[in-house]
Amino acid sequence: MVATAIQLEKKEGFYKEQLKSYHTYLKTCLANIAARNKNVHQAWTKQGGGENAFSKQAIKYTAVKLMEKGVLLEVEDLPDSQQKNLLFEITPLATTGLLVMSG
Repeated sequence: MVATAIQLEKKEGFYKEQLKSYHTYLKTCLANIAARNKNVHQAWTKQGGGENAFSKQAIKYTAVKLMEKGVLLEVEDLPDSQQKNLLFEITPLATTGLLVMSG
């Protein structure tokens, strides 16, 4: 019984280390994605001084499209026939992985 408990503790330590490694990997991946110049949510814009710069653009989806993608589960108090008219605007924020959604 004691041997089993010791083995379980070793296994727990191994899995905690794996989880820590996985979180580090994910943070690195998100940072690399944010640092790329080829972000699908960015577009060239002219700023006041005539300089070209990247700015994040909002993406617009209908409720029907978000339901097809599995992002939106339901819309309360709105008939199915009207869901195609409901438009959601998703705007990425400066912090990687955060966004503002309005509809």
